[in-house]
Parts: sequence; C-alpha cells; structure tokens
Amino acid sequence: MVIFSELPRQDRTIFLAPIDLQKIKNHLLSSYSIAEPGRFSYYLDKDQEHFWRLISEKYPIPNNLKLSLVEKANVVWERLEKEPSPRRFIELCQAVADHICYVSYWPATERDAPNRYGGDSHSILLWEVRDAFIEHGFDSLIQSERSDLNVRMIGKLIYIGNNFGQEESEQFIANVFRSEVVDTIIVTQSQKPIKKHWYWSRLGFKIKPPFAEISVEADKK
Repeated sequence: MVIFSELPRQDRTIFLAPIDLQKIKNHLLSSYSIAEPGRFSYYLDKDQEHFWRLISEKYPIPNNLKLSLVEKANVVWERLEKEPSPRRFIELCQAVADHICYVSYWPATERDAPNRYGGDSHSILLWEVRDAFIEHGFDSLIQSERSDLNVRMIGKLIYIGNNFGQEESEQFIANVFRSEVVDTIIVTQSQKPIKKHWYWSRLGFKIKPPFAEISVEADKK
C-alpha cells in the first residue's frame, strides 16, 4: 500500500485548501516580505484609485482622510489578506504589480522612488508571490508568463488550481470588504484631544506678529 506522503511530489494531486491559502498569505504579507513598511508604499501611494479601478472595487479611503504612504499601502495588503478565493487572490496580486508598473512609467518616478529595485519592482512583487506558493509546495498551481519587455522578468501570473470560495469571494467584493485600517485611523483621529487655542475678541482684522503692536482683550476658549 502506497502512503500519499511517500509519493513523489510530481505525482501528487495538488489541492489548495483554505488553510493552505492562508499560510501562503501569511508568508507573503509578513512584515519582511512584500508588506514590509515602505518597500512598495511609494507606488501604492500614487493614484491609488487606479488600483481599485483595476480590480473593479470601490475606493475604500474617504477623500478627506489623510493617510501616510505606509498606511495607504496597508489598506491594499489588508484587501489581499482578506481575499478567500485563490484565483481572485492572484488577480489582486497581479493588479498590484500592474499598478506599480503603471506608476513606474511616470516621469522621474524611478529617480524619486525610495528603495527601488532596479526599475523591476512590479516583476519582483510577482516573483515573491510565486515564491510563496513554492515555499508551501503549491508552485504547480500557478503559471508565470515572461514580460514582453524583459525575458528575465515575470509579466503575469495565472492561477490554474481549484477555485474554492468563488461565490463567497464575489459576495465579499460586493458587500463585505471594509478596511479595518481606515476605520482604526478614523477612530484614532476623532479621539485626539482638542487643543485649546486663543482667539482675539473685538478684532476685525488679522494680526501679523511680531510686527503688530496692538492691545486687545484675549479670551481663552
């Protein structure tokens, strides 16, 4: 009797279970991988609405909310982490890479971007996605296509494995996703103490100190 674990790797029937996808996401989105603070933040901060259009989802950051580069990138990583469908997960990773490629063609981007990787940041991200699948023994579930610009780079990743959770993924995309990163920042900013300030009473014009010498009555608010 042949035990499954003793079969040669290439002869096994590879099946990606939800727990396996979670392991891959944990590996890929750890603080020392693609989600390392600041690594791809420069690209994800630029015209991030473009990324959400690529994946046909609503932009989750309110227009009046100010986020740092890393915080905006974390919203994207959060979206990837919450994706239940492996096929859709690869599509989201591809969209991140495509957005990086899109931004990298902006004038002077490669000169200004911190921590850049030889202009190949989009391909490097896809290599790391592929490596995460390899690390957990599921590299046969994705195919890579070389870039038209450089054969050493990956231009596209395609998921060819089982597609559990497709219906749940569609419902999630349409109705469920709400960024906890954004919600936390909103709550934190709303709880900041209101600083007391001075205002000038019975004053009908602006003062430009230290040149203005004017006697007024000051009230504390």
